[in-house]
Amino acid sequence: IADVTMPNSPIIYANPALEQITGYSVAEVIGKNSSFLHGADLNQPGITELHDAITQGKSCTVILRNYRKDGTLFWNETSISPVYDIHGRFTHYIGIQSDITERKQAEVALLVFQERLQYLLSSSPGVIYSCKIYGDHSITFMSENVISMLGYEVQEFMQNPSFWASHVHPEDLHQVFAATAKLIEQGQHSQEYRFLHKDGTYKWMYDQVKLVQDDAGNPLEIVGYWLDITERKQLEEELKAALHKEKELNELKSRFVAMTSHEFRTPLSTILSSSELLEHYRHKWTEEK
Repeated sequence: IADVTMPNSPIIYANPALEQITGYSVAEVIGKNSSFLHGADLNQPGITELHDAITQGKSCTVILRNYRKDGTLFWNETSISPVYDIHGRFTHYIGIQSDITERKQAEVALLVFQERLQYLLSSSPGVIYSCKIYGDHSITFMSENVISMLGYEVQEFMQNPSFWASHVHPEDLHQVFAATAKLIEQGQHSQEYRFLHKDGTYKWMYDQVKLVQDDAGNPLEIVGYWLDITERKQLEEELKAALHKEKELNELKSRFVAMTSHEFRTPLSTILSSSELLEHYRHKWTEEK
């Protein structure tokens, strides 16, 4: 409790819980303004809001960074309520201070985790997504990098349950749904199929999915990793074409050798026999013959 009729609103009463939170005894804080708990950390929006509420005689709740007697930081949720006398004059206010350090630490840890996760999602070459197990397998989450990969906004997948299926290449749709139907018994699978980019072209996608289950083995949702493999598929096609061309060249070479052997066998045999005749019987013939 602080008296607002005196300069700087000194504390006139505090319960023993104050010592547990701040390390100061009740005797040490009586007569002081609670601002001593801020230390040198005075540039806080909550302090200004608190002072304005006291000046105007209003209630308010703020969260402040305060410091214990040993100098350690703790987060303090402070709520103040004005008290008026029978004449309607603002005489003092009652403040409730709660140590919310653990809660703030948990919030900070969660924020750091979210920032880390967001960085990983945005910097990953693939799209992370989750969807329902049954029914239309509607998307429940999708990372923002789907925009750079396929040109669509996340909301387009989230708001229209049939959006994903309607953009799979018609020739690949049957195999995609057949593989998805087996997911419950297999637990995970991967496949490749074509998906319509926003620019009107089809992109080859690598889709790896896993079934998420609880401790009892009950399926909860499907999580997946989606990757554009169009360049890889193009290279595979080029490699296949090169191998096919090389095979054709090898077959042509073999046919040429076979043809050459066949076409030259008879004249070469004739030349060889004539050469042997000349070598062995020339001395029996005349020069003219």
